[in-house]
Amino acid sequence: MIIAGQKVKQGHVYFLLILLFIAALSIMKSLEIRTTDILIVECYVGGDKHLHFYLAFILGFTSMVSSYRKIWGLFTIRFISLIWVFGTDELIQCFFQSRKPSLMDFLVDCFGMVCSFILYQILFQLSERRKNN
Repeated sequence: MIIAGQKVKQGHVYFLLILLFIAALSIMKSLEIRTTDILIVECYVGGDKHLHFYLAFILGFTSMVSSYRKIWGLFTIRFISLIWVFGTDELIQCFFQSRKPSLMDFLVDCFGMVCSFILYQILFQLSERRKNN
């Protein structure tokens, strides 16, 4: 896939689209745009914490898939970057009356990312074993 004259792997595009989607949801909720719809989605998936887990899991997993490598340093950089993104999202909520930062939301985000990284490692190891057999 070519974007702005640069060859880009499809996994990177998916990762960026999911990141933008999550950012858009957070901004919309902060600015009270279609809040009712977002709350309906939260209820549908089981609540705010479930939504945090699912979105962090999906973002973490697509982050790993888009790397196409088994370099632990790259995993560490991506993990720390995603922690920073979710932490920043929670801190920005201090500036909006309609929102309130939550340490529990941040911890659920981190747990979702850890679960996705573990699942990715398991799937990666299984695929490596099948290649070698």
